[in-house]
Amino acid sequence: MDFGTIKQKIKDHKYKTIQEFFEDMELTFGNCDRYNGTQSDVGRMGQQVLEEYHKQIELLNMNFYV
Repeated sequence: MDFGTIKQKIKDHKYKTIQEFFEDMELTFGNCDRYNGTQSDVGRMGQQVLEEYHKQIELLNMNFYV
């Protein structure tokens, strides 16, 4: 899973629930760690984006979905 696929699924109205969206987001970040490692530049950047993503979920009071 990647952000481009998520974007297309949003455009195509493929998500039936917010939970499906959150699952794809978490899978994307998991893939980032898995395929880039946590010590690479991409891996560290992915961690930063994940942290910001979780902050935004909390601000929206949607953290019970994740």
